[in-house]
Amino acid sequence: MNQFNVSQENAMAQFDASLNDQREKFNATMYAQIEQSNAAWRRQINTANTAEANEAARLNAQNLLQINQTAQAQLWQKYRDEAAWAFQMSENELTRAHEIGLLAMQKDFNQDMYDKQFKDKAGMALGEAALGIIFGR
Repeated sequence: MNQFNVSQENAMAQFDASLNDQREKFNATMYAQIEQSNAAWRRQINTANTAEANEAARLNAQNLLQINQTAQAQLWQKYRDEAAWAFQMSENELTRAHEIGLLAMQKDFNQDMYDKQFKDKAGMALGEAALGIIFGR
């Protein structure tokens, strides 16, 4: 009888430990899901608040400048075009500077090659002249 009671107590202790372990796993899983849900909710609220703030700023700009939606859209288009133009001009300037650098390098290379060929031909002419004098050609 004592052995049966001890066996039952051990089984009950094991069951309680298993139950506690499952409860802790469940709570940890639920905590993670709740935190994910809260983060998503905060993102949605911030997005909505940002959209509202942007819309309020747009309306304030319209009222300040006393323009309608079409005029404001045209103004933004003008700003975009001017920014694109300025960016393109700076890119063109950088491209021109790069091309000038490449041309200068090519000119230096061509000059060096010309000088080398000139020296080689001059040396060959002197050598042929010396051989002609030596061998009487």
